[in-house]
Amino acid sequence: MINEQELNIALAQEGKTKADMATYLGINRSTLSKKINGKTKFTLPELQKMAVLFGKDRMYSIFF
Repeated sequence: MINEQELNIALAQEGKTKADMATYLGINRSTLSKKINGKTKFTLPELQKMAVLFGKDRMYSIFF
């Protein structure tokens, strides 16, 4: 499960939006929304891209 508040903070610190994140991950905005809400899971390549964008420590606060 994702801590959406931490995700929003991380995106704001990077100057990005969820739409930017969806584009970066190569998925559409509705797919990202489903993943954030736990209806579908992030793939390993998507998680790896997010780790590059946010850094390992930030990933822990977003996902755990």
